[in-house]
Amino acid sequence: MSVINQMLKDLDARQSGGSDGARYQPRARQPLWLLALVTLTCLAGLLLVGWRGWGYWQQTQREAQSLTQVHPAMPATVAAPAPQPVVAAQPVTTPTASSEPLDAVVALPLPASAANEESVHHQTDELVVPPGEDPKSFYAKVDAGLQPDRQAEDELADQLASEPQAAVVAKPKNKMKIEQVTLSPDELATIADKKATIAMAKGDLAEAEQQFYLLLEQKPRDVDARKQLSALLYGQGRLSDASRILEEGVRQLPTEPDFRLLLARIALASRQQQAAYDWLAGARPPLAGNLDYYATWAALSQDLGHTLESRELYLQLLRKKPDEGRWWLGLGVAEEKLGSRERALDAYQSARLHGGLGDTTTQWLTQRISALAQQ
Repeated sequence: MSVINQMLKDLDARQSGGSDGARYQPRARQPLWLLALVTLTCLAGLLLVGWRGWGYWQQTQREAQSLTQVHPAMPATVAAPAPQPVVAAQPVTTPTASSEPLDAVVALPLPASAANEESVHHQTDELVVPPGEDPKSFYAKVDAGLQPDRQAEDELADQLASEPQAAVVAKPKNKMKIEQVTLSPDELATIADKKATIAMAKGDLAEAEQQFYLLLEQKPRDVDARKQLSALLYGQGRLSDASRILEEGVRQLPTEPDFRLLLARIALASRQQQAAYDWLAGARPPLAGNLDYYATWAALSQDLGHTLESRELYLQLLRKKPDEGRWWLGLGVAEEKLGSRERALDAYQSARLHGGLGDTTTQWLTQRISALAQQ
């Protein structure tokens, strides 16, 4: 008891002494940012674990679904004593454009253990007839179960053997399409005109002539093409061919002045003044723009004795262009032939004033002025 009393005394002494000298010290508070950081870290860890678990669960569901779609469960037709490993057939592909396996055959890879078991099964195991069952009926059931697969394989083999060309359907990448296009006469004429121009630039007159003929076949009323062809033939000395081309132009366009003027000049080159006069007298085109036409006509009228007509033509020309010496000379000759000496003298003097005549013509003109002045 003394020991216990002593221990109690010591305990009382410690409590009294500790109460006198001890001081209260409050607990230090943790910073708020530290608490927030710890809380966010925990939440991030929980979200990461949940996300990984969700992804794993989704992957498991997809694998299960794909296995269910690719290799659905089939009812067993033969009751075997023990389940045997089934090796999936290799994919049978047809030579199509996409080279995809047939839907009836599915290729599933087997693990190494299953492959080894399959090889051992093929080497050692045999189909065992269940106890108490007739072997013939058992084998008949097995054969009946395999009959649909054999029939499908036979049909596929027959199809590939009979229609090998139907297996490959190749779409051509590039296809050349040839169409026969009929060009319009205007388009053909345009092409011939371009070819004729190029041939003329190269000096190939034969090609140019051929193209001009082709052009006129499509457009017989083309004035420029007919004039160019006639000029080409005239330059080669082929006057008859040039005349034939121009005469056809007159039949197409009777009032075209250029065709008639060219025919008149070809006739004058052949010394056929009457023919030239007939071509010019056959039409009366507008005077403006056709001064050469009327000047040639007036000269031919004077040479052929059509004095009144010649004087009228020269008067028309001088009204349009009064400073042309040749036309004053022609008018003076016509007036002198008609007996109008004063008018002839005035016309001769105007011709000498405006000039543009040759030396021989000028000398003759001076003599006529002197003669009429003396009279």
